[in-house]
Amino acid sequence: MRDPVKMYNKMTVKKLIDMSPHLNWPAFFKNLGYSSPVDTVVVSRPLFVGFTDSLLAAVPVSTWKVYLQWNVLKDNASFLSSHFENAAFEFNKALTGQKVQTPRWERMSRLIDRQLGELLGQLYVQKYFKPEAKKRMEALVANMQKTYEKRIKQLDWMGEETKVKALEKLYAYTDKIGYPDKWKDYKGVIINRNYFMGNVRGAAKWQYDYSLGRLHKTVDKTEWGMTPPTVNAYYSPQRNEIVFPAGILRAPFFDEKADDALNYGGIAAVIGHEISHGFDDQGRQFDSKGNLKDWWTEKDAEEFKKRTDRIVKQYNGFTVLDTLHVNGRLTLGENIADLGGLSIAYEAFKNTPEGKANPVINGFTADQRFFINWAQIWRNNILPETAAQRILTDSHAPGEYRTNAPLENIDAFYKAFDVKKGDKMYVSPENRIKVW
Repeated sequence: MRDPVKMYNKMTVKKLIDMSPHLNWPAFFKNLGYSSPVDTVVVSRPLFVGFTDSLLAAVPVSTWKVYLQWNVLKDNASFLSSHFENAAFEFNKALTGQKVQTPRWERMSRLIDRQLGELLGQLYVQKYFKPEAKKRMEALVANMQKTYEKRIKQLDWMGEETKVKALEKLYAYTDKIGYPDKWKDYKGVIINRNYFMGNVRGAAKWQYDYSLGRLHKTVDKTEWGMTPPTVNAYYSPQRNEIVFPAGILRAPFFDEKADDALNYGGIAAVIGHEISHGFDDQGRQFDSKGNLKDWWTEKDAEEFKKRTDRIVKQYNGFTVLDTLHVNGRLTLGENIADLGGLSIAYEAFKNTPEGKANPVINGFTADQRFFINWAQIWRNNILPETAAQRILTDSHAPGEYRTNAPLENIDAFYKAFDVKKGDKMYVSPENRIKVW
């Protein structure tokens, strides 16, 4: 699933029907609300479709009915009475180790954000995101892109032909900061304080109808894939855009009043992380227009793989629980982005007046404060059961290794904290990894 080429399987509906004859696809498409005939589809996992079709032939209809009813109840348990909600939590407790149910206000806040996120986002932005913050973020993004451009030009392992294409892609990036230029209005959604389940289903139907209405239309590049209050960021390879919601533009990631060391060790490293996703093991397979297209020479692709295979090996060596290790292949894209993002953020920081002067503040040099804030943005508490589950399912490495693994590869970290041979995080210079 980390290979976009293997996930892109375009086929006619006739071929789909031949591959899975027990599934009534024309009726299925009609029930989904497709107004025009469907003739071509992209099947991300053909083996799954074929396997599901074989089960339809082997499992009685009565069993399917029970299974499907159970799924409806399971998926809606948190919106039903306490009997259902408590049963769902007990099941979740066994999987994650969570001891106490998340407070009701927090669950409701998350629900509103998921279903009416751009209404909530307008209130959030009005209260917490100021124009000054957006202006400083724009300057940070511009500095990071300029530094990335310089790094690409100086790469000793990439040929000129591929560099031209890489720079073309970098120049084509769209930056989105804080909140969308136009808001969704959720027209038609009815909220009834006496019908909670109806509210949930009504909002979900609105979102489905909205998505359905986009079929056969030009891609709206103003749309966002996250809501403004979200504490996260993303890169979209199909749109070739980097997006930073207002929710992440607060301490410890970002503070418009803080010194550069903290902001470059925080949000600038995140900016660099998202830029790097365009050049990780997945993102590099898309061109400047977001098309799945190989723009690398064979030699450069081999050189890239040599370096990223070393990252896989480094992360495979980290033990999370007992004999459970980080999956270096599953987390490769995020690990490339962490290393690239932090390396480029540091170089961009050293181009600022503060970075050049390296002043001491509260007993720490600016370089030390840069790396300390990098560590602060990834600190977290996690239960062993949850950690074990995420090792199998999460494309991100655990916070401890997101922090420490990139640092082991960055020379400036050794100088900042006088890390020497024999220290726990010491890696000899010839074994330190550099990609971007």
